[in-house]
Amino acid sequence: MDHQTQFAGASEGATRPIRILVVDDSALMRKLISEILSAQPDMEVIGTAFDGADALSKTLQWTPDVVSLDIEMPRCNGLEYLDKMMEQCPTRTLVVSSLTREGAETTLQCLERGAIECLAKPAGSISLNITEIGEELTARIRIVASARLRVKKSAPSSIKIPSDKPLMTQFGSPHSALHAPSVSSPILHTPQAMDSKTILVAIASSTGGPAALHELLPLLPADLNAAYVLVQHLPPGFAHSLAERLNNASHLTVREAMEGTPIERGLVLVAPGGKHLEVDAASQIQFNSDPSLWGVRPAADIMMRSLSTQFGSRVLGVVLTGMGRDGAIGAKAIQQAGGTCFAQDEASCIVYGMPRAAVQAGAVARSISLQEMAAAVARQIITMQAQESRRAA
Repeated sequence: MDHQTQFAGASEGATRPIRILVVDDSALMRKLISEILSAQPDMEVIGTAFDGADALSKTLQWTPDVVSLDIEMPRCNGLEYLDKMMEQCPTRTLVVSSLTREGAETTLQCLERGAIECLAKPAGSISLNITEIGEELTARIRIVASARLRVKKSAPSSIKIPSDKPLMTQFGSPHSALHAPSVSSPILHTPQAMDSKTILVAIASSTGGPAALHELLPLLPADLNAAYVLVQHLPPGFAHSLAERLNNASHLTVREAMEGTPIERGLVLVAPGGKHLEVDAASQIQFNSDPSLWGVRPAADIMMRSLSTQFGSRVLGVVLTGMGRDGAIGAKAIQQAGGTCFAQDEASCIVYGMPRAAVQAGAVARSISLQEMAAAVARQIITMQAQESRRAA
């Protein structure tokens, strides 16, 4: 997060209903969503809008607490609306998206630009299936209403870094790297096989995670002897688009994890939605369809416990912004196996739930701002490698 990023606290007025603007180009969808939300005693639909231009006018006029935003609309789509709204009248936003490849891609762009959460529309007939997500819709609205709003004064810039100019030249002096613009560059290193000193970095994130990951991963150099496994809570079908976007912005190689994929140094593997991810004794990815944990699948706890079992003291856990407590059990398992865990600090989180749970479990060595996390992770990787060398000596 750069110096142009500010945070606004959670919505005031906890005793009054959450005031919601429903934006969708379908009159039927506007009606059904409004009925679901209006049935809740803590919610009030203050109006609806049929496209982004209509939504912007009504957002400026009515200043809702939360916007429920469709992204596939004529004239002015959800992404265009979000860009203008975040500049003129920043408002907490829930993106309601289809499960198509295009829907996933645009939703991730919205999350990177300030939307707080997303919800996948059900397949098939809207009139028959929208009520299936009614409980989840109202739960997400409450999450969004209580979240910290990330406000950017200007759109992020993008640069290309020449291959002869490393992203971070001094881990002890991180500020030049961490205050650089976001990165758009070709991959500088090809993933390589791990060795006995490779550090495994287990990353957990949820609400606010896509934006946080786009600030963290591009600042991690690819020439460290480290491999990365990431669980970000997103609907099934979104992991591929997330991996592509992170890959295009990072010096690390980022891919969606597949069954049997080997863990490699310089590679970030993103867990797909709908399956728990584990690592076997051959350092390969395995999936299982066990029940959800904490209401999510994949669960970071399962991934982190698996890594700690296989790699012990070589695991570095990183718990980023997110609702709930996923990652706390995994962080404790890493600590007990001799590894180390960092957590994002409260001030830089969109939602401090997951990092707080890890801290309360006594599993966190340090709480670190998102701005300083990349440098801290890089230093810790080097420190842990040195420790492994001493153990082997």
